[in-house]
Amino acid sequence: MKVRGLFRFVVRHWLESGLSAGLAVTLLGFAGRWHWYPDLYNHLRPQYVVAFALGLLFCLGLRRWKLVGLSAAGLALNIAALWPHARPAAAPTTVVAKGSTLEIATINLLRRNQNHAALETLLRDRQPDVVVLQEVSPGWAEMLPRLKDLYPHQWLEYHRKGSWGLAILSRGAWEKVGLHKLGESGPKKLGMVAEFDFKGQPVSLLNVHAPHPTSAAEIADRHVMHEEIRLWSVQRQQEGRAVIVAGDFNCTPWAWLYKDFLYQTHLVDTSQGRLFEATRHVWLPDRIMIDHVFVSSDWKVSGREVGPDFGSDHRPVFVSLDWDSSDLAAK
Repeated sequence: MKVRGLFRFVVRHWLESGLSAGLAVTLLGFAGRWHWYPDLYNHLRPQYVVAFALGLLFCLGLRRWKLVGLSAAGLALNIAALWPHARPAAAPTTVVAKGSTLEIATINLLRRNQNHAALETLLRDRQPDVVVLQEVSPGWAEMLPRLKDLYPHQWLEYHRKGSWGLAILSRGAWEKVGLHKLGESGPKKLGMVAEFDFKGQPVSLLNVHAPHPTSAAEIADRHVMHEEIRLWSVQRQQEGRAVIVAGDFNCTPWAWLYKDFLYQTHLVDTSQGRLFEATRHVWLPDRIMIDHVFVSSDWKVSGREVGPDFGSDHRPVFVSLDWDSSDLAAK
């Protein structure tokens, strides 16, 4: 009996401590609107939902009613935080033009990843129309020309040191391609732009690798970057171009930084309606969705898929886009 009693005491102690800590970080995340540090606690909200749901079931089984209430409160708060992103994206009511699908892939290669053959096999099997790449190293820059038969149009910008190399590969020709300033100076503050025609409509694509949101200086850089993306997007749409912004944003959809970006840019989030679809550390407890594709409202998202492991800590993201014919007619 003493052993059983000790076991129950330890279990109750760990449940109280774990659930209390979980509720604390849950509440702390709501303060992320006002400071970057508590916003970091928002990135694992899907994990909080799973943890509180399991805690609720366990506490019900033990008949620990105070802990049941604590679990239910934590579960409800996290579901409320995730709910805006959980709702499926509204589908256009108009007819989509037949045969007008464009598939975009965004892939963080991981600079130290040497599994070049796996990526080549993946792209040859899948054959997306346009591929945007982040963390392009000298090694990757030597490998990518092997895909020239599939992607004859390639633009690479990389550095001997650092993980801020970018590339865009395209099966079709583009009008122009180059770097776009997203901050004051330095490779971390550059995006890569390609402009091309697709099914008679002009398209502007921006490849982005955002800095990590882990310091006040980096957050300041992020705000500048978001404003530059907004200005770029607005200008391109005023010119009558459809817009795509893709890459590694180092931010999950439930963070305030991400919500502010969507509010500022008025772009459509292609991951809307997906909560547990991680793109980084997929098999680890800290799995997160930080690789994204955003589009202007003249696109219809007809498909989105996270690809297989090819040696990076990120997974490829494939997004299929169709024209919303009502917006095209308005143009």
